[in-house]
Amino acid sequence: MTYTLRIVDIPVSEAPRERLLTKGANNLATAELIAILLLKSSLNLNYS
Repeated sequence: MTYTLRIVDIPVSEAPRERLLTKGANNLATAELIAILLLKSSLNLNYS
């Protein structure tokens, strides 16, 4: 059986956005930084 880690399984303090705020961008993986940027930009889109 394969275990897949979901974002809801990660403690809030270890979520990518919180780690960015507390530890800085140098301590995040490139994939985590891209995910933060994509989520942020998708939340700012206006679908009107």
